[in-house]
Amino acid sequence: MEKMKKTFLVFLMALSFAACSEDLTDYYTRIENREKANEAMKKKNDELASANDALAKRNADIAAMNARLKLEGEELLSKLKALEDATRPKAEPKLLTIEFVAADNALLSQNVAGEVVGDSVVEVWLPSIMKDKFLIPRFTFDGTLVTINEQEAESGVSMFDFTKPVELTVHTSQKSLTYTMYVHAFTGLPLLYIDIAGRQEVTSKDYYLDASLRLVEDVRTRAAGDVVSAPVHIKGRGNSSWGQPKKPYRLKFDEKIALLGEHKDKSWVLIPNYSDKSMLRNALSFQLGKMSNLDWTPGAHFVEVIVNGRHDGTYLLCEKIKIANHRVAVGDDGFILECNRWADREDGNVYFSTSHIDPYLVIKEPDGVGYGDANYTYVRDFVIEAENVLFSSNFKLCRLVFDS
Repeated sequence: MEKMKKTFLVFLMALSFAACSEDLTDYYTRIENREKANEAMKKKNDELASANDALAKRNADIAAMNARLKLEGEELLSKLKALEDATRPKAEPKLLTIEFVAADNALLSQNVAGEVVGDSVVEVWLPSIMKDKFLIPRFTFDGTLVTINEQEAESGVSMFDFTKPVELTVHTSQKSLTYTMYVHAFTGLPLLYIDIAGRQEVTSKDYYLDASLRLVEDVRTRAAGDVVSAPVHIKGRGNSSWGQPKKPYRLKFDEKIALLGEHKDKSWVLIPNYSDKSMLRNALSFQLGKMSNLDWTPGAHFVEVIVNGRHDGTYLLCEKIKIANHRVAVGDDGFILECNRWADREDGNVYFSTSHIDPYLVIKEPDGVGYGDANYTYVRDFVIEAENVLFSSNFKLCRLVFDS
């Protein structure tokens, strides 16, 4: 009996030690995880502090840039003469080289050299998308002084806004030479930023998501450097293209808005051209439509699309096809029809077929057309009659049909 008690006590003690060992292991694991979390938090705070310091310096540089006074008139001439007395520059002013160095510009990941084209133009291509172009240039020149947009420029020190083309001038007291400087970002196309509320993704063609839009012109597009900002609503669109990785979108504004020189309207579309690797077929078709003097062809412009900070690629920003005075001007009793091979697989479509148009014609506008009603019967019969005449042996009947 005594031996059994001792054995039982030893067993209990072993269980206790095992339990304590497990508890201590769990405790040490929690301590280790907490230390790792604290280290990660400290690293994140340090990175945030560093980013805030960089942002503060950048804001200070921008403030200093905006505070600089223009150097012109007698003040410019006086400074030129004083510098020339000390340096004796070459007589002919000329820009030799210009570049943006990553060490001077936090937004750049690499040095970018510019090209001086003759005695009038400077071209610089930045390799990435940039929301702004507040940059510090480095340059060499023959002459006394360089100004950019009439503000004195010190190589590697002075910051300027290159969102729009700038006038870079090399001065001496006797003469000056002015270059127009273009600083392009990425492809040089306009940048279209769409930030969706809650950073949601567009997953439906049926309902809109609230978003904000910012369209930034590049230095050689229609209105160089101009920015259009507005609230917008976005949803998916398309038929087969909706199933592709690069999605097509429909945009709807609360107020009519003009984009890239087109007429004001609330409705616009973004065409991804995913299946066309040249991305030129739609643009070429629209151009041929304009050359053919059709009553209306959608205005279309290539843009770089950035959704929720993610570059989704090059799109065509187009006027949406709709009945309107500045778009399809067919009046209140006109129709818009769409050839759609998937019409019978999509809910809500009202469509018909003919002998020669494959396979379906969907009645897109006006809204509210139903099978068998007066509008449906009229447009179906009109299209079928016109098609029969076109394919008949008596082609002269066309004038009778289309003039009636």
